[in-house]
Amino acid sequence: MKASTRTNRKLKRSFWGSLDRRGSVLRYVPDFASKNAEDWLRRLRSLPYTQGRVKVFGRDYAEPRLTCYFGDKAYTYSARTIKPLPWSRAPVLQDIRKEVENITGESFNSVLCNRYRNGDDTVGWHADNEPIYGPQPTIASVTFGAERDFDLKECSKGSSRSAGRIRIRLAHGSLLVMSGATQECWQHSLPRRKGVKDWSAAISRSPRKVLNKTSRSLPVRFFDT
Repeated sequence: MKASTRTNRKLKRSFWGSLDRRGSVLRYVPDFASKNAEDWLRRLRSLPYTQGRVKVFGRDYAEPRLTCYFGDKAYTYSARTIKPLPWSRAPVLQDIRKEVENITGESFNSVLCNRYRNGDDTVGWHADNEPIYGPQPTIASVTFGAERDFDLKECSKGSSRSAGRIRIRLAHGSLLVMSGATQECWQHSLPRRKGVKDWSAAISRSPRKVLNKTSRSLPVRFFDT
């Protein structure tokens, strides 16, 4: 199944296929955690989230979300380095990671948790193409809490102009997997959303594999409800 990249698309149902002719692959499983979503969300709320600061064009900004990071290696992005917390502090993440690995057939050694407190918390356009992940990383993202939009835009080779866009409504307990050349050819973002009240955002968890020839990452999103 191939998604058109010349027009905007909105995905709500399960999808697994190519995004382009350059090897970008997307998989969306809306009912991934249908049996455990409420329990996992409850346990995720108790993790030690903090608000980080990043540098953008030389200026220092507070990130518009809360994060915590678990894994075996430190994680660096936007001139910010996060030291990993021990897995023993978050048994729920080990449960989630195991289920993601069972479905994807991949292994992950780190999880970045993002807590979006309301509709103003966001992530701008970017690609998860940091050297720490290696070439063509697999990024598996799990979402809990309120629904939020997840946007992707294809960047034409040699140009910053977008050739097409896809919008996915991330459901509570859903799994999104980006693999192949997706991080080379596409960027993604979590836009602001009006009408989402305080603590009606999302928790996103990203299982990730760092410092390996084939890198895999597992982000986890938590949108409070």
